[in-house]
Amino acid sequence: MTSGYARYARTIERQEQAGKPPWLWAGHSTSEVPSFITEYAGQPEAHVLLHLYRRARGKSYKSMTATDLSLTVRVDKLALKTGLSTRSIERAFVQLESDRRIRRVRKKRSDRRFLASQVTLLDADGQPLQTSPGKYRVCYENDYTSFITMPRVSLEAINAMPLACMKAVYIAAHALASREKRESIFVGKVEWLILSGLAENAFNRGVKQCKSKKLLTYGSGVLTILDPLTGKANARWKNRKERIVHDNPHWEFDLNSISAEEWQYVVESLLGRKFETDSEGWTLRSECPFCRQHKQRFRMNFQQSQFKCDCGQAGRLGQLVMRVKNVNMDAAKEYIKERIAELQRMRIQV
Repeated sequence: MTSGYARYARTIERQEQAGKPPWLWAGHSTSEVPSFITEYAGQPEAHVLLHLYRRARGKSYKSMTATDLSLTVRVDKLALKTGLSTRSIERAFVQLESDRRIRRVRKKRSDRRFLASQVTLLDADGQPLQTSPGKYRVCYENDYTSFITMPRVSLEAINAMPLACMKAVYIAAHALASREKRESIFVGKVEWLILSGLAENAFNRGVKQCKSKKLLTYGSGVLTILDPLTGKANARWKNRKERIVHDNPHWEFDLNSISAEEWQYVVESLLGRKFETDSEGWTLRSECPFCRQHKQRFRMNFQQSQFKCDCGQAGRLGQLVMRVKNVNMDAAKEYIKERIAELQRMRIQV
C-alpha cells in the first residue's frame, strides 16, 4: 500500500509540473449534485436526480432573477434519456417526494391524461433551491457543503449502464474524487464499498464492469476515473487555449447601467407607443410585437429591464431591441446608445 501511495504521489507531482489545473474535470462540461445521491445505491432515484440537476444548471444560468428552481419534466422523455422504464421513473419520483428531495405538481391535458410534471428541487430542510442568474453551479450557489461534480460524458456513460451496481460504484467513485478534487485519488476499497451502499458481491461486480468499460481503474489503493470518450485519464486540460481579450467598444457599453427612465424612452421609441406602469413597476398589458394578438398579453418592467408575453416571448430589454429590429447585440446596443443620447439632448434643451 505504501508503494502504491508513492506511485500515486509521483503521478500527481508530474501532472502539476505539466500544468494540470488544480480543479476537478478541467476541460469538461460539468454539473453538481448533492452527495446524498449515494444513499440510493445506483437505483432509479439516483439516476433521475443526476438528470434533474444536470438540467437545473442550465435553468439557473438562464434565469433572469432568483426564483425557485423548478423544471418541467415529461416522464416519457426522461425515460428515453436515462434508459429507465416509465414505471421506474414514476416510482423514483414518489420516493424522492417522500424523502423531501423534490416537490412535484402534475399537469393534466384536456383529456385528463398527465402530460408533464413541474418538479422543484429542495434543499436539506425541504425548502426550494434558488436559481442564480448567470451561474451554472447549482449546489455551490445554494450553500451545499457536500456535493459531487460530474462531467456530462460520465452521465452519458451512466445512461448506458444496465446494472444498478455499476451506477452505484461509478457514482461513489465520483463522490470520492469530488471530495479530493482530483480524478485520481488514494482510497481504501472498504471506504469505497461503504459509500456505494452495496453488498460486497454487488460492489465487486460493479467494479469489474466499470473496469471492463474503461470507465475507471483501481489498484494498490489508487482509484482513477477515466474519460469515457477515450478510456484514458482526463487530458482535456492539455488542450486549453489561451483566452484572447479583444478591445471591443460595442461591448464596453453596459446595459445594466441604463436607468428605468432611459429604458422607457428607448422602448417607446422602438415600439412607437407610450406605456403606463402599475404600482409594481410593470406596464399595463398591451399588444405584443411578436405574436400581434389583439388580446392584451405583453408587458415590461423598466426598473428590472424585463419583458414577457403569454405567447412565450420573454427576456431582458436589450434582447427585446435585438429581436424587434432583427439585429445582433452589437447593433442593438448602438441603437440603445443613440436613443439615450437623443434623450440627453432633449433634457439639455429643456
